[in-house]
Amino acid sequence: MEQYDIIVLGTGLKKCILSGLLSQSGKRFFTLTGILTMEERVHHFLPFKSFTGSLRFLVLISQWAVEKNLMGMFDKRKLRKLLLFALNFDKRNPRSYQDVDPNKMTTRDLFCRFDLGRDVMEFTAHAIALHNSERSLDQPCGETLRRIRRYTESLSHHNPSPYIYPVYGLGELPQGFSRLSADYGGAFLLSTAVDEIVMDDGKVKAVKCEGKLFHCKQLICDPSYVPHRVRKVERVIRVICLLNHPVKNTHEVNSCQIIMPQTQPNRTSDIYISVVSYAIMWPQPGCPSPQ
Repeated sequence: MEQYDIIVLGTGLKKCILSGLLSQSGKRFFTLTGILTMEERVHHFLPFKSFTGSLRFLVLISQWAVEKNLMGMFDKRKLRKLLLFALNFDKRNPRSYQDVDPNKMTTRDLFCRFDLGRDVMEFTAHAIALHNSERSLDQPCGETLRRIRRYTESLSHHNPSPYIYPVYGLGELPQGFSRLSADYGGAFLLSTAVDEIVMDDGKVKAVKCEGKLFHCKQLICDPSYVPHRVRKVERVIRVICLLNHPVKNTHEVNSCQIIMPQTQPNRTSDIYISVVSYAIMWPQPGCPSPQ
């Protein structure tokens, strides 16, 4: 009888990310799939490239922001103080809190503490902290501070843009996280049909494949494996556009990230646009392939 802590059904991006990250915690992982198909140490398994768009024009917040190069000199100083505070903030060290309680002070109050204007608040919440709705402003600021710190550290590593993209595209990410999982002892069984998910008193006990039982304490799977247990709560709209010209107001860069906060197009969530081109590939003309 095979016994595992967690069994994962499928090798899509989300499942591979979970396998890669959770396997580092010492869990015994087993991944099954019926079809062969940035974080931590994934960068060891696949190459990344930075978007060439820099912060001052890759985020289109409003006409004011574009015309004023996102913000004026005094706004930049205020934002810089917030960024420095976030970099020095350590949730485990109360001395770094100053007068900010990350569990009680809201993100809106945090921004007001640093005297950020409405446009800069919007820019910081959506383009730096990467919150996708205005609800984040009225929630405890601890998560926002963590996101600001992560953004700032990424910017320092990948200047001029904090955004990176895997060479050859997002299809490489599942492979990278799968290799990470295998590095920590994760096992894979490909091209194997799942016959049955064995339940006992409403809890998953095992997965049956080709007459063999694989027991587990927890199961992660695609909704297609358990359609009767799925409830749709929201949708993600994805669109691919092929252009023969650079995107307007991006200084004609050949790759960049554009974030449109929900208030601009009058939507309930943000719009994220990734502009990619020949710049996100390997090799570049005249450059050798990676070894």
